[in-house]
Amino acid sequence: VYSISVSGDLPIIDEAKLSKFGVTVDMSTNPVFTFGDKKQENPVVIVGAGPAGMLSALVLAEHGFKVKLIERGGSISERKQQVEVFNKNRILDENTNIQFGAGGAGTFSDGKLLTRINDPKINYVLKRFCDFGAPEDILTAAKPHIGTDLLLGTVDNMLKEIERLGGTVMYRTRLDGISENADGGALAHTTRGDIPCSAIVLATGHSSRDTYKMLLDSGYMIEAKSFSVGVRIEHLREDIDRALYGDMAGHEKLGKGEYHLSDTSSGRGVYTF
Repeated sequence: VYSISVSGDLPIIDEAKLSKFGVTVDMSTNPVFTFGDKKQENPVVIVGAGPAGMLSALVLAEHGFKVKLIERGGSISERKQQVEVFNKNRILDENTNIQFGAGGAGTFSDGKLLTRINDPKINYVLKRFCDFGAPEDILTAAKPHIGTDLLLGTVDNMLKEIERLGGTVMYRTRLDGISENADGGALAHTTRGDIPCSAIVLATGHSSRDTYKMLLDSGYMIEAKSFSVGVRIEHLREDIDRALYGDMAGHEKLGKGEYHLSDTSSGRGVYTF
């Protein structure tokens, strides 16, 4: 499977002819964001500094909107310190840890950026990560991977850019409630006081159970999405290479062997990733 990006003057593509060979053509470009022109008196409050929250704050700040990004956990530097304390001494900071803090839960997971979603916005997101320090090969790799060492700096750079553009990043700030105003605005009740806002973006991630309970108790409608439960399985690389490549296992031009298995025959999907 190839994803090809081409610029410049292009010849007319006969999609009907290509479809006979099973080739699909996507002429879309990066998504274009549109914004209203109504004067914004109060900032947009964005709850959660994970990928969704950071990108929301960045796009709005770049287009001149006032934004306040609140995060219950600490900054990258504080988060690194608290993770080290937990690993060494098993002392848990309930708000700044592997799950909570700048960059969200994925900052320390060192995982693949694999979404399985065919959405053009994914290219935009990956490009923005590159803008702030991620390796450019994530734009073309089938299973893009930044790695925790680089991701820490990338996240920090993105958050600093939001502040440079006039946005505010408030760490150690948890959303505890929402009041809606008659004029369409709202008041975000936080552990650091009330914040008047023109809109609230909830980018809280899956671990903020107290936030979801607050929303339910306040009468908001919540729709649950499907989720996956994972189990880590480790194999010796030599065994996987031998199973896939046979006598050619270990050849320098083949690289590391990878596999993908899935089964949906029981009605509930099981798959590897």
